[in-house]
Amino acid sequence: MPDPSTTTQTNQNTTTMAVTYSEAIDLRKGEELMIFIGDLPIAYTTSHTLDTSVDTKDVSTKMSGDYDSSMPGKISWSISIEALTSITTGHESKDALMKALAKRKPVRIEACEVVRGIDTTGAKTFTKGKVNYQGDAIITKLNEKSAHGEYESFSCELKGTGPLLDGTGKPLGEAA
Repeated sequence: MPDPSTTTQTNQNTTTMAVTYSEAIDLRKGEELMIFIGDLPIAYTTSHTLDTSVDTKDVSTKMSGDYDSSMPGKISWSISIEALTSITTGHESKDALMKALAKRKPVRIEACEVVRGIDTTGAKTFTKGKVNYQGDAIITKLNEKSAHGEYESFSCELKGTGPLLDGTGKPLGEAA
């Protein structure tokens, strides 16, 4: 009897081998990926979003008929982050990001896999692992939210300045 967490998919139109997959192995939880600036994590991040887009150039002519014609243009990327505000040193939080924003210089962003654990004293730990993507970005916006009875939080937006790179430092889409 097959493992219930494994599903097999077969395409009946071809004689190719069946594709197997397992949700328990293939999927990654959000807390297993963290954003780092340099070697420091952005502490207490509750979520982050990577947006990538390609702008288009209109190349419609009389020969296009009833439909627009477009060609790809520049690629852009950005990251938005939601986090709780930490008052502890040793990681990036709102105050450090505000200083970086005021300097108006790009920062190196890395999205890394992390392994969480507990040390011998019972303190929570995590270890920075494989870099999934990276690039230089400018902090363009930082918002603070503070409400009665709630923990202070902030959001931060970073705009990429140059290519988004894979974990080895090569531009995404480049041949290996």
